[in-house]
Amino acid sequence: MSPPKLKVGLAGLGRMGKRHGLHFLNHTPRASLVAASTPDETELAWAKEHLEPFGVTLYKSFEEMLKQDGLQAIVIASATSVHADQAITAIAANKHVLCEKPLSTNVEISQSVVDAAELCPHLKVMCGFSRRFDASYRDAFKKMQAGLIGTPTVIRSQTCDKFDPSGFFVAYAQLSGGIFVDCSIHDIDLALWFFGQNIKVKSVVASGITALGPTLRKHNDRDNAIGIVEFYGGRIAYFFASRMMAAGQEDSTEIIGVEGKLTVNMQPQANLVNIYDKGGFRRELPATYYERFGEAFITEANEFTAACLGEGELPMGLRGAVQAVRIGCALQESLVTGQKIWFDEIGERLERAQLYNSRLLSSNTLLDIAAMLDMETGTIGAIAFTVTTIAAILPLASYFLGPKYDPREPPVIHQKIPHIGHVVGLLQYGLSYFEFLSTKHPLPVFTLQTLGKRIYVVNSPDLIAAVQKDAKVLSFSPFVSWMSPRIFDVGEEAVAIIKENMDGAKGPYGLLPETSRGMYNALAPSDSLDWMTRTMLTKLQEYIDSLVAGKGGMEIDLYKWVRRAFTVASTEAVSIDHPDLGRLLTFFVNRRDFESDITMIALGVAPSITARKGWQARIKFIEALTEYFDNNGQETGSDLIKARWAANVKYGARNYAARFEIGDLIGVLINATPTFFWVLVHIFSRPDLLADIRSEICNIVDERTEATPSGTAKTVRSIIVSRLKQDCPLLHSTYQETLRVQTHNTNSRWVTKDTMLADQYFLKADSVIQMPGYPVHTLSSVWGPDAQSFNPHRFLKLEKKKDKSKQHPASFRSFGGGATLCPGRHFATAEICAAAAMLVMRFDMTPADGKWKVPDYAHGKVASAVPPPVKDIRMRVTARKGMEGVEWRYGFEGSVSKFDVFSG
Repeated sequence: MSPPKLKVGLAGLGRMGKRHGLHFLNHTPRASLVAASTPDETELAWAKEHLEPFGVTLYKSFEEMLKQDGLQAIVIASATSVHADQAITAIAANKHVLCEKPLSTNVEISQSVVDAAELCPHLKVMCGFSRRFDASYRDAFKKMQAGLIGTPTVIRSQTCDKFDPSGFFVAYAQLSGGIFVDCSIHDIDLALWFFGQNIKVKSVVASGITALGPTLRKHNDRDNAIGIVEFYGGRIAYFFASRMMAAGQEDSTEIIGVEGKLTVNMQPQANLVNIYDKGGFRRELPATYYERFGEAFITEANEFTAACLGEGELPMGLRGAVQAVRIGCALQESLVTGQKIWFDEIGERLERAQLYNSRLLSSNTLLDIAAMLDMETGTIGAIAFTVTTIAAILPLASYFLGPKYDPREPPVIHQKIPHIGHVVGLLQYGLSYFEFLSTKHPLPVFTLQTLGKRIYVVNSPDLIAAVQKDAKVLSFSPFVSWMSPRIFDVGEEAVAIIKENMDGAKGPYGLLPETSRGMYNALAPSDSLDWMTRTMLTKLQEYIDSLVAGKGGMEIDLYKWVRRAFTVASTEAVSIDHPDLGRLLTFFVNRRDFESDITMIALGVAPSITARKGWQARIKFIEALTEYFDNNGQETGSDLIKARWAANVKYGARNYAARFEIGDLIGVLINATPTFFWVLVHIFSRPDLLADIRSEICNIVDERTEATPSGTAKTVRSIIVSRLKQDCPLLHSTYQETLRVQTHNTNSRWVTKDTMLADQYFLKADSVIQMPGYPVHTLSSVWGPDAQSFNPHRFLKLEKKKDKSKQHPASFRSFGGGATLCPGRHFATAEICAAAAMLVMRFDMTPADGKWKVPDYAHGKVASAVPPPVKDIRMRVTARKGMEGVEWRYGFEGSVSKFDVFSG
């Protein structure tokens, strides 16, 4: 019986498409080219002669080709501008993908391909950097790895094409992304390969000329360019790209180490023939890149095929393709602007990071809160901060026109710079400024005077409870009214619907009150929440299972993995009937500049210009949600999305449902993702705690033997989720302690009229109340003398107290409190504890460099109540000894969502 063949479809039949077609047709024994597509008539004519006679079905439409029965893999060799769209579409159609370089000429679009691929870990998705398949480069890499030249520190690499007088490259420059993205992308990839895929760029600078193609300048391109890239860790790369070589293709590389160097093709030659004539001695050069790397392309096709058939691994990851585009785009920008571009150690452009320090508005919170419509997740301080800052930047006269201090008000914290000192502090430190002042001035409440405004900072649990009790006078609603039109991009009609009886003062009607009731009912411990929890954990297990690849384990960026897995699994738990929502939400939420973009959207400062990428991402996501509702996707979704849809329909907001839904989906994730990350860090960085938690989880693991389809026996172990709370108290305590220590939220209220707080302090109308969580979480009077440290047993001790009522209900701020207590707290607790239990039992996790360096959290600038790390941790994940061949599952017996959690 002959071995199975991979059925391949080819998209694009241009210069490279033709070559790929012939490779898979004639030189890839384990593949069968069965389909090809192109909208170009000339290319179709070629295919009718060279492909169709050999059983290849031809299509004008890429989408139609994807529908061909039995198709398993797609090779994308179409125009660069459609690489990403076609790759994502193919992935969504459950096809393996080999995509020509680059994924896109845009970094964010390239990343969207990676995000789509990582949502489908069973698929093989590769970007074709042909030099990694070249025998000479592989030999050089092998020698470098063997230590032949010591640590590589300098790379000089060039891609130099023979001059093409036809004008092809001038026309192509409109689409290519420029000489660095088109030509030097191979050299950049080589640098990432030889230096290590995780190396971080420190700076880039480039310069170039137009020697033979002056019209290239109108496309911001050159025909000769030099780029220098400096990396952190003392390494540097020098790239030369040219399109005017006279003799032929000259692609060469020099890798210089501390103990020697390696060179590849420093004396290019077409073959081994030497010419001796009256002109002397010479060699001919390859005329094109294909003459030089033809065999590499064939090797690429065969290794991709083997990986898809399960007979090997892809020789490269997909993340590097994005990094290569990022470096290429930065070099191209430097080429055009003449400016050197700098990056910090986590990859952020320094000038942008400095600029964003003055934009500390907590963006995710704005979207989350406005879409949640009438509740907070513990991060409302971001909105209040925005309002306060805008008010504070009014003309100086507003200070003198503003309300004067009343001695009955809370004590004033004076500012070093009169009138604007606190404004400067807010702009510099964001929400962390309130924590700083509360630590320096341990008062139950104090006043900050800014230009024409008051901010009352409340730190006492008793006073926080009093604020929450007086929800109508000390209201959250004004923030919703102010933010809704900006966040959702809606007009007066939608805002009027939102405002109608928004605080419920006139009875149980209106969009906000009814949405709130529906959400609390859907997210309370019940069959509905059990369904969401089971759906989420079932999907999450697919990502957990993907961590077992390779006998030696695998390396992951922990926060990135958590963020991706939770995004997709939680989205499916809420709305399961749209295959693109998880991918789009990943792209929307996980953008590096998401927060700054949403900040400008929230402020309404020409967001289509100042926040163009975030603006466009929001449009795409709204379009997908609109399609979801148009196809009645909510009918098979969770009770949560059904309740929100019903409220929108009832109150005439059907046309705005997609817009209002964005924040709810993001709200499901905004705190759960970083909380899960910190729970894993706290557990795996403490060996004794890890051992104790594993010991108690063993008590809720059901083990049995099942028969496989082949008739052999396999061991199946199931973690019984319903027993986590009762039988795993240490895990639950660790989770709550993580929330206590890592929460840096600020809850806010607007003072709607003059009032007395707890009959002690006078609060003036139109002022803002801020209630930072961290100062309350570190009160020794509440949490004991070790309140500043992490104690995983803390909540076990609280449970054992004879009189638990002494624990002040407003002392735990992670889920907000009062009328805006987060309804998703039960869902978050169940999913995080269950996910942690599965990872703890199945894997060992250690830092890739062998040393635990717990990162700091992102101060001030981030909206989530539990901020993410300022820097990710590269982790090595390996299966625990003795777990080989064991299949793990979740067991859903009884209610899986009933977890008691402290809340304010």
